Amino acid sequence: MLSLFYRIPLVVNRVSKMFHIDNPAIYVAGGLQVDLLSDLAKDNRAENGFLARLAHVFPDGNKKLPHSTATLGKRSIEGFYRYLDSLASLRDPIGLTLSSEASAVYTKWYNKNADLTNATDLGYLKGVYGKLDAYALRFAVVLHGMHSAGHSDYPTQISGETMQHALEITEYFRATALKVHKHIKRGDKEVSKAAIIKYLSDLGHSQKAIAKMLDVSQPYVSKIIKD
Repeated sequence: MLSLFYRIPLVVNRVSKMFHIDNPAIYVAGGLQVDLLSDLAKDNRAENGFLARLAHVFPDGNKKLPHSTATLGKRSIEGFYRYLDSLASLRDPIGLTLSSEASAVYTKWYNKNADLTNATDLGYLKGVYGKLDAYALRFAVVLHGMHSAGHSDYPTQISGETMQHALEITEYFRATALKVHKHIKRGDKEVSKAAIIKYLSDLGHSQKAIAKMLDVSQPYVSKIIKD
């Protein structure tokens, strides 16, 4: 999952067969209770970059809305399907580039984000900030596709305006990452426990003894020591 974020080719070896995936892509979506975020961050998932690869939508309100009978209009539905059909009709890959204006907008934001990344301590937030540049470009591609759908001559340059909108979306996910970080701080005791495990190991205690002292499994102790 960590390497697939950057679409690194995947080789799967099995006893009976082997296959190679040149451009792997996995779509992950779903809902999660806020109270479970700290559990999702356990086992170093907040530190090894796994959690940073998930873009969290984290609304402020959590109240259940009253019942509504409102529906989408026929025109909206028809337009949505025309949009999907126009994207599905693109059979050949199209190379996209940033216009000079888009490149300037992205470069200015990239450098600012790099400064924020470097100033952030190691951990979940640093991992998120370090990947926002990739998110920004992906959002730009999505928005470009939305704006260009249905054009007979598909534009191959992403405009400065589209890039700016993509960066605004990217900043939303920076804000939601800060919300997630506040909740996973409950798991800081796991980090402290890891430090204790390594300390006791350095003192010469066996993995079995450490597991018994801290009331954790021996495989968990072994994993922490090897990391």
